[in-house]
Parts: sequence; structure tokens; C-alpha cells
Amino acid sequence: MSKSKRLVITDDFKKEAVRLIAASGRTISQVATGLGVGLRH
Repeated sequence: MSKSKRLVITDDFKKEAVRLIAASGRTISQVATGLGVGLRH
């Protein structure tokens, strides 16, 4: 069984994600899926 690598998310990545949410009118979940990241619950 192999361990999965943890995704490193930079501040620039986070800023771009917030910009996409604000500018696109898409939900957080839609943008997260589009960026290839999941939401933690």
C-alpha cells in the first residue's frame, strides 16, 4: 500500500482560486473541482 503525496498549495494558488470564485459566479465546490482539489469536511 502506497502513501499519497500531500498537495502543496501556495498563496498565489489560493489568491487565484478566490479570484475565480468572485469573478466567475461559480460555487466554491465547482471551482475546487475545476482546480483538481477537494473540499475538507
